[in-house]
Amino acid sequence: MDPTSDLVRRCIAGDSSAFERLVREYMNTVLGLAYNYVGNFSTAEDIAQETFVQAFQSLESLRDGARFKVWLLKIARNKSIDAIRRSPRWISLDQMREVEREVSMQSVPVTADPGFEFCEEDLIAALWSLREDYREIFVMKHINNLSYKEISLILGMTVSAVGEKLYRVRSMIREKLEGIKLRSDLS
Repeated sequence: MDPTSDLVRRCIAGDSSAFERLVREYMNTVLGLAYNYVGNFSTAEDIAQETFVQAFQSLESLRDGARFKVWLLKIARNKSIDAIRRSPRWISLDQMREVEREVSMQSVPVTADPGFEFCEEDLIAALWSLREDYREIFVMKHINNLSYKEISLILGMTVSAVGEKLYRVRSMIREKLEGIKLRSDLS
């Protein structure tokens, strides 16, 4: 039995220390996901707390303890979307710079061509020019380091649809970066 399934089973049986271990194990992941949605650390902390409260209250409804991470991240995603709906998203310039720094530090190369270079600001501009659902899947894969399967379960898509969408997103970012490079080369 995998360790997470065992912790879920023990938690359902009433072992409060097992839930504390689950919180310690997944807090940063939940916090990171929430922060990527709302762009505010304090709000992300509130969302993480709400996520774990709901998870604790609903844990008995989880049929497969091995799917705890995906189930938990679905809760976090829904709580984040609810928070955005409740209040408009206002991000300070400092918070925007922090989000941008995180994106640039954790993003994988969009191209395998070693001669193709771009600056951090260009990558961030290309990412922010995308539709929200494209940014979301890119962030889940390249910032939250979720697998295709985990993303598919969170977003309710097939694994192949996740792969296709990520391919489109990377292609779109590459096109935008190539357009920026071409314009700068012509200048």
